[in-house]
Amino acid sequence: MSSTRQHKPNIVWSVVNNKCPHCRKGDMFLEKNPYKLSAILKMHKYCPACEGDLEPEVGFYFGTGYISYGLSIVVCIAWLLVYYLAFGISIYDNSMFIYLGTAIGWLLLCQPLIMRWSRTIWIAIFEKYKGAAVEKS
Repeated sequence: MSSTRQHKPNIVWSVVNNKCPHCRKGDMFLEKNPYKLSAILKMHKYCPACEGDLEPEVGFYFGTGYISYGLSIVVCIAWLLVYYLAFGISIYDNSMFIYLGTAIGWLLLCQPLIMRWSRTIWIAIFEKYKGAAVEKS
């Protein structure tokens, strides 16, 4: 049975690499480099590999703010752990303010990736549930 089905890459790999949630092979964004800020969110309307719709409806990606917020929290907590283990945090000096300043710097550096990943995760969630709904009916 598995020999007749085409192999799909891992969902985590496809999200990290901003691949189409349908086939997990085609690129979602026109520009591969997320730090080319003029084209950061310019997407293909349809997947170049499988012709899957990457913009199901107008305003579909408005909900990505929730995903982006969660990813930003993950970045801040990860940096807090690294900072705490490397330098320590005390209430008797300015280490907490230094942490906050460097965390803001990390968020600014990671923001292009976070914005793209939030879109990729958002459409992957809906693709998963759409597929589950089709299987039930």
